[in-house]
Amino acid sequence: MNHLEVGKRGEDMALEYLLEKGMRLVEKNFWMPFGEIDLVMKDKEKRWIFVEVKTLVRRGGDLIPEDEMTRSKVDRFKRVVEYYIRRGDFEDQGKEVEMRLDLVAVQFGMEGDYLTNKYNHFIKHYEGI
Repeated sequence: MNHLEVGKRGEDMALEYLLEKGMRLVEKNFWMPFGEIDLVMKDKEKRWIFVEVKTLVRRGGDLIPEDEMTRSKVDRFKRVVEYYIRRGDFEDQGKEVEMRLDLVAVQFGMEGDYLTNKYNHFIKHYEGI
């Protein structure tokens, strides 16, 4: 499986995890030439949650998916979110809607069938990056 397929599988698992937590999907893979928002969600309190998903297949060593979320990637993510906000309607009955930037880290074990969901995996959800 190539890195794009691993990334897509990680995004699918992150989405499933967030849906199970009671969030609702608003948009997936909002793309701009300078970056992307993997998942745009709304939580039970109707807050907008912008989610970056980082996925890694463990091949030994100490690297974890969170290590891929560098300061420059956080800054780029924030710029894309700012653009998304400027272009959209974030008012609800005259009140500004709360929003948050989250990271979901998905790590697959070294062995397993990623496509049929028969493998060891770990998901960590970081709220407010």
